[in-house]
Amino acid sequence: MQVLLLVSAVLFAVSDGKINQTMVPCKTLCITANDKHLEGYDPTLSPVFLHKPRCAVIYNMESCYYRRHTHGDDTECQPLCLPSSYKIITRQLRTGPREFTIPEDCQFTYSVCKQCKRQSNIVKFFESSRYEKEVDVGRCIGSCNGVDHVGTDLSHCVSVENETISIPNPNGITAVSVIKQCSCEASCYRFSYLEAFLERNDSNHPAVQEKIIDVGRCVGSCNNVIPGKCLSRDKKTGACLYSFSARRAVCRPSIGEDVRFINVDGKIMTIPVVKKCGCISG
Repeated sequence: MQVLLLVSAVLFAVSDGKINQTMVPCKTLCITANDKHLEGYDPTLSPVFLHKPRCAVIYNMESCYYRRHTHGDDTECQPLCLPSSYKIITRQLRTGPREFTIPEDCQFTYSVCKQCKRQSNIVKFFESSRYEKEVDVGRCIGSCNGVDHVGTDLSHCVSVENETISIPNPNGITAVSVIKQCSCEASCYRFSYLEAFLERNDSNHPAVQEKIIDVGRCVGSCNNVIPGKCLSRDKKTGACLYSFSARRAVCRPSIGEDVRFINVDGKIMTIPVVKKCGCISG
């Protein structure tokens, strides 16, 4: 009888379609499960074991609650059990130093129920030393289900702009890539990449200033295959007699433009800039 009353209460809470978030009984927990792995051998031939926690969903037999999100169309969106923070550790192996990314804590994230966006992702470097530092490197997470004006599938939530920061270490500095912006893109897409130049206002004035140009890069992959071009066809049936072999498409610039400016030597400099990327025959 108590189970029927609880189910009825939940159904009543969502029956009017106006509530986007409800508290409902759950049977899962997001935990850190500890696994021990043999990673290799150190320079003294001693085995190197590493405890590598992983995020796991387990069933909880007791009563618990978690938030179940729904989209505007009342489609249920299940949360993901993901690491909320990491640490980077280094171990000396016979093959040389090797870095490992170790989850420190796990939690359910509901960002998958929302539009693609940047989410905080804390990584700890050089733990238990005076160089220890936490950096929010970010991650891209969320739903993508749209298409652009020409019908290209934009189903990948990816980083479109990064920056590199430096943190000190015992050997100098370590470069860390940090996600700045996320977007829904195709499998092959344009990635922001900045280059710096010195330019003059005009050839008659010696004053120079810095000019930053986003030249862009094409990143991603292409799964489609470009069919081979038919070189000769049968005059009666139209069947292709022989052709170039089919080739796999490559992610490369599809639209570009030139940016011109006067450099420090007073000459006109031309820099090619990627405007759009696409899957093109290699």
